[in-house]
Amino acid sequence: MRIVRAFATLTTRSIALVVVLIIRFVDAAPVFTVSPGSTAYISPSSSIDVVCTTRDPSTITWHNDDANKTLITTTFTITPISDRSSRLHLDDANSLTFGETQAKRFCRATDSTGSVESTSFSLTAGVVPTIRTAPADANTTEESDVTLMCSYGSGEPNPEIFWKFTAKGTKKMVDVGTRTLGNENNNLVLSNIQRNEAGTYTCYIRN
Repeated sequence: MRIVRAFATLTTRSIALVVVLIIRFVDAAPVFTVSPGSTAYISPSSSIDVVCTTRDPSTITWHNDDANKTLITTTFTITPISDRSSRLHLDDANSLTFGETQAKRFCRATDSTGSVESTSFSLTAGVVPTIRTAPADANTTEESDVTLMCSYGSGEPNPEIFWKFTAKGTKKMVDVGTRTLGNENNNLVLSNIQRNEAGTYTCYIRN
């Protein structure tokens, strides 16, 4: 008896697909790194400074946001800060009429690739923040927790609260450390307080 064996050989072939990706850098219009928001807040008798800055060198001009986008040539002083930054300045906010504070303005950055305009902004009178809840003196024991309260009643733009600490027997004021936490009410929470943390904690409210 003869046994015949049949063998089948399966050969696979792989195909290598090579994709060549070529990246070319093309010039783009200027990009703002600093530009005004929709509102610039002013305080009576104070100066006004609005700054526009681009990532790369460009020519920055300031315009009224009217039908013709006319250049700002009066009332304000325009000062180049660098080859990529410019400042719109006014010495006294009281010199503006109501219409001038409500008018929209913007800055325009131009280079060889084109131009781009910032968000239009108006000038709005700010409100000095007021204190609603002031921190009170506290007596405590070592390794206990202490909460110091501080909150504001008004302010425009929205105020921010920060704390500084002066150790007992010293005059040096330092920022509150990371071990101290503030909650959503801007209260200061001191956990496991130590003797070297006795002193004066000052709440600051600013806008």
